[in-house]
Amino acid sequence: MTTETVVATICDPDSKRGQIIKTVQKQMQFCKSVLELGAGHFEMIGALKCDTRVGVEIHKPYIERRICDRYVIPIHANALDAAKMFPEKSFDGVMMVDFIEHLEKSDAFSLLNMIESIARQTVLVHCPVGNHPQEGDAFGLGGDEYQKHRSQWDPREFEERGYAVEVLEEFFDDKSSVDPRALIAVKRI
Repeated sequence: MTTETVVATICDPDSKRGQIIKTVQKQMQFCKSVLELGAGHFEMIGALKCDTRVGVEIHKPYIERRICDRYVIPIHANALDAAKMFPEKSFDGVMMVDFIEHLEKSDAFSLLNMIESIARQTVLVHCPVGNHPQEGDAFGLGGDEYQKHRSQWDPREFEERGYAVEVLEEFFDDKSSVDPRALIAVKRI
């Protein structure tokens, strides 16, 4: 089964998740090597068509049930150790999709510094905007500790770091008590 077939099966291209996949593909289209931190089920890194694709994930059951072809290299590790694992300028692109909000703010800023040094061309971050609490593992794989949202993000925090930011209005429509927006922040190195 090809990556395209797997992604199409789990994610309708017109769905919100499908829109993120299309955006990631477009933003990373000129990258020959991409690193994803907090790869989860690997569907984002798996949707790319570059020569080298590496995903780092701390929760082993997610790696064991990853959705990607066999050419994606999975690494079972803490993303906060990225600087120890990968030297500066070692990947054309580095991305974090639905991950940064799971970190404490100080750890997240340290990680942003790390990935900006690891990337040669592009850094991409996707996350909720503002208040969007989350607890528990929706996948039922025991990842409750890793699924908790520990930080809130505002587009200005990325803009101040030199990122171009697109705010996705009404991205989250499942909870009326939270900010419904998400953002995609892209920085060209």
